[in-house]
Amino acid sequence: MNKKNLFFNIFLILTPLIFLTIIIFFFLIIFNFNFEKLWSFIFNLKNKENSIIKLLLLQFVLIFLVPFVFLIFKEKKIPFYSFIKLKTLISSIKFLFLSLVFAIFLQMIISIMFLNGLMSSESYQKNIFDFINYSKIYSFLFIVILAPISEEFYFRGLFSLFSKNFNQKNFYFFYFLSSSFFFTFLHFDFVRIPYLIIISLSFCYVFVETQNLWYTTIFHFLINFFQFIIIIFNNNYNDQLLNYNFENNFFDIKFYLIFILIIMFFIARSIIRIILKREIKNSLE
Repeated sequence: MNKKNLFFNIFLILTPLIFLTIIIFFFLIIFNFNFEKLWSFIFNLKNKENSIIKLLLLQFVLIFLVPFVFLIFKEKKIPFYSFIKLKTLISSIKFLFLSLVFAIFLQMIISIMFLNGLMSSESYQKNIFDFINYSKIYSFLFIVILAPISEEFYFRGLFSLFSKNFNQKNFYFFYFLSSSFFFTFLHFDFVRIPYLIIISLSFCYVFVETQNLWYTTIFHFLINFFQFIIIIFNNNYNDQLLNYNFENNFFDIKFYLIFILIIMFFIARSIIRIILKREIKNSLE
């Protein structure tokens, strides 16, 4: 284990927290260490949406721009990103789409059985809904463009660097576990934990196979884009999501379980095909 690389990678992951602490300390000096003034500056209750824009912009700078600059300075090249191959893009989207469908149906089953049909936490959806209604331009920029770029770079890219400090046997365990845990936790939507975990695991798998963040980022774009479009053209989307009425009976549960098993079959088949192709390639070499 290279301790120098390990400390640098830990520093990259902690970069948002370190620089956020520096920024807060800087503003505390400006406000003469008056926490109430600082809090009212960040969370302006008279203009809540404007405060959200500030926080999202800060998130993009801390999670993507700052560690990205540090990484380029060390590696002397742009990490994680390379030319997109159409065939790989199509196969990645197919696999991620199957994983997405699987995640949605699993979330439905859990929502029916344990959450009275609740599909997402109220506070999380309300903030997104209000933000989109406040400004479609700003919300599109942050939700559809900046969020996928910053989240994929941070959770898939930086966490893979950190995990590579361990041996190959432990790499997958640390990478998939750490990336998915923090990706799920930092969305602050604890109703959707099953959905977020599965999405994160599938994204991690695609990145491990391709070593190119563009594939997961593009699919992340697509997910957020379609959610954005649905919210815009359906004014009742927020209420429908929070108060979705499933018929809670055995037939529905059985239907969802059968559908999930079918999706799992196709996902497993895709993974097996990839492994077999890799083994054939290695044997030829």
